[in-house]
Amino acid sequence: GDYDNAKDEISQKIKVQKSQKLVYRVRVDTQEEKEEETEHPADNLVVRLTDEAGKHLVTLDNHTHTDAAARETGGDGWIRDGVDLSRFVDKTVRISFLAKTNEERPTTFYLDEVALE
Repeated sequence: GDYDNAKDEISQKIKVQKSQKLVYRVRVDTQEEKEEETEHPADNLVVRLTDEAGKHLVTLDNHTHTDAAARETGGDGWIRDGVDLSRFVDKTVRISFLAKTNEERPTTFYLDEVALE
């Protein structure tokens, strides 16, 4: 993200182990207006799994520019999140973080401490 009409993706191939969970922290900074926080967020970060060929399997989580409000409620603005991967045990998949922004007022998605536990 962090620019207009962004479509940026990072991914890692893994073989899912028993009882494995994807954990990470995300922080969102945006220039979007509060009035635009509607049912259809302008910018988002999709956490998803794809097969080895890149075909979308499932959306695990979604963060939007509206998550920037976490910064306004105190604290440092980082949100700790996690997703259970148990339904994909013994499968080789790609964990992917896909940031997409619209043509106006960019949003930046920061990721930290991405791990499998």
